[in-house]
Amino acid sequence: MDSFDSRSRLDALVESLIQKKKKYLLLKGSSIFALTIFICLGLASLLSLLYSNPIYYTLLKIITVMSLILIVIKALVIPLLREAGTKGVLGELDNIAPGLGEDTLNAIELKDNNIHNSRILGTSQNLALAHIDKIINKLDVLDLKSFYPIRNLKRYLILLIGTAIFASLITIFIPGNFPSYLLSFHVTPPNTGSHLELADIEITLKYPEYINLPTQKIKGTRGNVKAIKGTEITFEAKPLNSFEKGSLIVENGISVPVSMSDGRIKAGFTVLGSGSFTIKETSTGLISETYRINTEEDKEPSVSISSPMGETVELGSEEKIDIFYEAEDDFGISKLVLTWENERGQSHIPIAKKEQETSAIKDKLSWGPSGINPADGDTIKLRVLAYDNDTISGPKVGVSNAITIKLKDARLKHKETLVYAEQLMEELINILGDEINIANKRNPARSMESTGNSKSEPGVIDIRQVLKIQKKLTQKIEHAIGTLDITIAGMKEDEYSDFTYFVGLSNMELRIKTLLDERKYLIESFAKLDIGRLGRLMKREINEFEDDILLLDSMLKGDKLMDSLRSSKDLLNEYDELSELLKQLNEGSNEQLEALIQEKLNQIRDLMSQLAKKINGLDGDIQEGFLNQDAFEATNLQTQLNQISKLAREGDIDQALEMLSSLTQSLQNMMASLENGMQSFGSSMMAKEISKLNELISRIEDIEKEETSLKDKTGELKKDLLENPNSPRDNLREFIENEKIKVQELINNLKQARAKIANESPGEANPEGAYLVEKMIEKSEQLNNWLKDMNYIEASKNAKSIEESTKGLNEMSSLNIGNLAKASQEIGRAKHLAQEIRKDLERFNIKGNSENQFGKMAGRQDEIQGQTGDLSSDIGERGDGLFFSPKIGDKLGEAENFMGNASKDLRGQRVSKAISNQDEALKALQEAKEQAQDMLQQMRLSARGNGSPVPMMLGQRYGQGIIGTDNRYVEIPAVDESQIGKEFKQRILEAMKGGSPEGYIELNKKYYDRIIK
Repeated sequence: MDSFDSRSRLDALVESLIQKKKKYLLLKGSSIFALTIFICLGLASLLSLLYSNPIYYTLLKIITVMSLILIVIKALVIPLLREAGTKGVLGELDNIAPGLGEDTLNAIELKDNNIHNSRILGTSQNLALAHIDKIINKLDVLDLKSFYPIRNLKRYLILLIGTAIFASLITIFIPGNFPSYLLSFHVTPPNTGSHLELADIEITLKYPEYINLPTQKIKGTRGNVKAIKGTEITFEAKPLNSFEKGSLIVENGISVPVSMSDGRIKAGFTVLGSGSFTIKETSTGLISETYRINTEEDKEPSVSISSPMGETVELGSEEKIDIFYEAEDDFGISKLVLTWENERGQSHIPIAKKEQETSAIKDKLSWGPSGINPADGDTIKLRVLAYDNDTISGPKVGVSNAITIKLKDARLKHKETLVYAEQLMEELINILGDEINIANKRNPARSMESTGNSKSEPGVIDIRQVLKIQKKLTQKIEHAIGTLDITIAGMKEDEYSDFTYFVGLSNMELRIKTLLDERKYLIESFAKLDIGRLGRLMKREINEFEDDILLLDSMLKGDKLMDSLRSSKDLLNEYDELSELLKQLNEGSNEQLEALIQEKLNQIRDLMSQLAKKINGLDGDIQEGFLNQDAFEATNLQTQLNQISKLAREGDIDQALEMLSSLTQSLQNMMASLENGMQSFGSSMMAKEISKLNELISRIEDIEKEETSLKDKTGELKKDLLENPNSPRDNLREFIENEKIKVQELINNLKQARAKIANESPGEANPEGAYLVEKMIEKSEQLNNWLKDMNYIEASKNAKSIEESTKGLNEMSSLNIGNLAKASQEIGRAKHLAQEIRKDLERFNIKGNSENQFGKMAGRQDEIQGQTGDLSSDIGERGDGLFFSPKIGDKLGEAENFMGNASKDLRGQRVSKAISNQDEALKALQEAKEQAQDMLQQMRLSARGNGSPVPMMLGQRYGQGIIGTDNRYVEIPAVDESQIGKEFKQRILEAMKGGSPEGYIELNKKYYDRIIK
């Protein structure tokens, strides 16, 4: 065991010495090789400056490479082979300690031979082991640092750093392409001919127009080009060699002339792909280094749909969804497209794009499947495509993630709605029967069943039993209203429902709820039951329920006809597909095609069976009164279909196609009969209601004409008042008081004149001038009395007489007749006052005439308001208008309110407000007429079997839900483009101080009244 350990330890020591020696030699050789590389690279670059001949470059590269190879052999290969082996290590040990290498060799030989056979070597085993242990001990204590002097390598590190800096500086600052050639794998320089030195290189990039980037200049470049395809490149440089003429040569062979100006060369080309180019001086043959051309790819746009999320979205065929999408491209998007595909094919529509949006777009669009005629249960995949504006290599297309649309089974939903409609009709029939039974009793309030008291007198009424029966009836009506609510709610989502009947059922709900409220009021609100009023209510309920049952019966019968027609169209489509399959089979037999034909025949049989059941299920009055029975009895469709199947199996395709054509014609005759029957049935059901609606439209038009005429007259009166302005007085009392003040002032002036005249003639008892003035004073006092009595006609006459008299006195004063000249000033003032009073009264008379006109117009406005109110009441009270939209009555009520406000304004002589209210009344009348006309159009469509679906009409009319949202782009001005700051705030405050618009309070009250009801 000890002998084994000694030998193993000796092996480990020797192997360790060998590995350390190899490591040292490898580090030393690598350092020498690296120093040689840097020195050779620097020296070769310096020597390249002497000549630019390619052969010279080649010789320099060969010498450099050979030098490096020699250094590798001398510094690495030979030392490793010579000194890193066992012999080299032992020799190195002899140099360190004389004789140690030989002793170590003897120990190795003793180890390698079997110790147990040591006698053959002339040595005992113990002696051999002792020798090995001795060598091991010597090797352990021996200082072997000189064996692998790692510290000696530090000087190589300093030299290595210095030569690396030297080579780098030379490589950077020496112009030309020799350093790159020297480090390449080319044996000879890539260019033929002598080297053309270029400096101060400048490259100009003019990008394609669609990128919308400015021209870019790059100075101090090495000459390599990196740009998008289609970029125009201008290359400029300063040649260090003589340059007379030359050309720019692109890798693909295109040559462009080079111009020379102010010591600089210039040439241009268009980037069409990656490659390279050089500059050649044609007179001397000098060629520049090769410059690379790297093209940047114009990536396709990125586009994604962010909403709706989820794997599948359920959607009705008449519904719409909002699709939120994002698209982005580095250089701009030219167009956006929405694509969809299903089993039948694919199609697309363009997406409107805002003009200012080019590179990044984030928007939404509304889409619905109504335009692609999908089938119930179809699956549709939607994607958004974004095209960039690359005009060089053509637009690239980015494709978004797909969203899956699963169409709802509209027919199944329609059947569910009809089930509730049938249930509603049964409940109403049950309620009607109960009401008729109660009404047919000798006394309507008598109980339906005997109370059990056989001795009760005939005239006695059991109130408790009556209330019990009526409460049960009330519960039935409440339950029927619940069923009606479910039916109406179902129609809102039913794409096969008819909007006309939806309006009819909605009106039905309003009327029944009104009757129910009155019924509850009678039964629950009084301790003593009002038997007479209850009887009248039940009579109205009987009439209502009879009309409602007829409406539901008409709707259900019409739908059965329509359902039969839909099934016929489905069957006709299947015939067309079968015909195509038979034509394909006629071109060549195919087992798979034959199987498809048999499968199609089975589908047609099922549809035929369903159609037969639906036609047989039509009521007898419809079959006899509206359908052509010959079209249904002329052929046996099932028999002909079996014959077609037999002919197809036998291979007689022509005969099968001929029989299928005959079968198709028979089916088309059936469809024509169903269409005619449906239109005849619809016309007969709608005739009465269409007549009523026409009458309503006519009455609205008559009121509209009368209101328009009155408004025109009001406008003429306003114009007349503007041309003949009235007195600025606010009211009659103020006017009279002001005129009385003026008359009193007139009297005072005349009295002053009389006093002056009398003082000038003291000897005369009554001078002539004074007499005349006295008469004027009397007339003035009479005028004051007329004003007090409000006799404006006499007052005007008197004022005119006084004015003429004062004019005469003024003329006499100028002639000094009767001493009037002494009071000329007072008489002159009296004349002006008399003239002013006369003008005031004349203007007041004009105002009085205007007041009469205002009164007449207000009366006429009241008459038109009454007509509008009567029409609104007729719509609200009568129960025979099943399809009148409630909004028509609301609009007529608005018009009535505006007319009432106009009447008040006319009486208050507020002509501008009156015209404004008349305008609003006309608008309300116009809206009522338009709604009535729309309803009339819907009824006519329903009569022909083409009624509009309820979801679509609700979306268009009310702008709610998934249809009817206006998502068109609206430009909102920036803040600084509109009124801002204090001025804008001031306008808001002034508007708030101005109060509510005319008629706002009345409309608000009416709105809350409707909510409360």
